[in-house]
Amino acid sequence: PSAIGLDGKRGVYTNHFTCRVAWFASGGHRIRVTQYVTNEFNSNGDPINWVQKRTFSHQGPLFSAHSGTLNWDLSLDDDVWAIRVDWTGYRAPAGIIYAQARISKADYRTDAYLNIEGNPIGPEEPSGMGVMYIAYDQG
Repeated sequence: PSAIGLDGKRGVYTNHFTCRVAWFASGGHRIRVTQYVTNEFNSNGDPINWVQKRTFSHQGPLFSAHSGTLNWDLSLDDDVWAIRVDWTGYRAPAGIIYAQARISKADYRTDAYLNIEGNPIGPEEPSGMGVMYIAYDQG
């Protein structure tokens, strides 16, 4: 997930990423998958100084295939974060895919209170947002 977040940073204010990566390998070929996060951004708001969190590598069997899904959810400190998943697979010149990966689910959540501009505030601070209640009489 990526968005223009606080102070123009291309990340999200969160403390948890949901990250599921589906992978497939066959024909003796290898799939490599790596997960990175960062809470550092350059002056343009682009993520920098990525930190590797997890890596996975699997060589498929010669005459069949293996597949699975990596549950790479992350709990983090409250901050603006960016996440990245890279993979290296193998596709034959004829277009046949022997090893590949894909993001099957990516999401984030936050337990923080945000104001109308999206900036974090305390639970007792005014947010600038309003709520309207509508009550219906069932009688």
